Amino acid sequence: MRSSLPAILLLASLLTAPATAQKPAPFRPVEPVDTRRTAGSETGLPPRVEERVQAFFTSLTTQTPEQAFFRLFEGTKFASEKDIIDAYTEAARNEIGSSGKIKFFNHFETRKIGDRIVLTTHIVEHERRLMRWRLMFYSPVGNEWKLINLKVDDLRNFHPATPSASRPPEAVALKIEKFFIHLQSGDPAAAFQEITAGTDLAAKKDLIDAFIGRTQEAGQEHGKISSYELLDNRPLNPRHRLLTCLAATEREPLRWQFFFKVDPQTGSWLLHNIRVDDLFDESFLID
Repeated sequence: MRSSLPAILLLASLLTAPATAQKPAPFRPVEPVDTRRTAGSETGLPPRVEERVQAFFTSLTTQTPEQAFFRLFEGTKFASEKDIIDAYTEAARNEIGSSGKIKFFNHFETRKIGDRIVLTTHIVEHERRLMRWRLMFYSPVGNEWKLINLKVDDLRNFHPATPSASRPPEAVALKIEKFFIHLQSGDPAAAFQEITAGTDLAAKKDLIDAFIGRTQEAGQEHGKISSYELLDNRPLNPRHRLLTCLAATEREPLRWQFFFKVDPQTGSWLLHNIRVDDLFDESFLID
């Protein structure tokens, strides 16, 4: 049975439409997946898909969720179903209220599934955390593309099929090394104090204290951390990167995810968010 380890430092609900809104259907991985780009643009998206996606995220950033989802669902079978659009609009409002305004969005990945389906992934930066948007489009005929699915999450299930353990920027590597040295020595307070120094998180004492307490509880449940290793160093866009580490304990591995972003004024890499859970094995199976 899985424990109730906290999943994220900055707690917020995921963007999920209420149970009454059953469309679009939950995303299911489709095999085989051809990861070749589908067009000549930087995103690899068909021009009409790229135009619609850019219009959606621009509207979500500068206008209202209602306008954004109206644009996104325009021309689909969901366009006339006001309850569906209202459900997603309300979910987006709740997410923005919880995670803060959208500051930045960037294309992350394009996958082609056969000749008629493309799956595009964007990373969206809120004031307090990053979200991953996955939009699936289908071309029934010619150059006509329609949205058929949409899923949003906070990357907790993200683990790439081909991890890259290349060394991150030296400043980032040093922060993580010191973080785990403090944890291995039984001093989580020093670990969090040092890795959050100079960040917006440093002022959130209540959240950090709560997470220190939960980290101590994790140690009591899983045992002391004996070692750690970097499993994946993943640039999400020019401003952000996600590092996934495995921490070895006496009972089972713990997965630590570190989100770093570049300070636009100094060029320094600063911690943006952090997560620990015991879903390491499941992260391989369900993403």
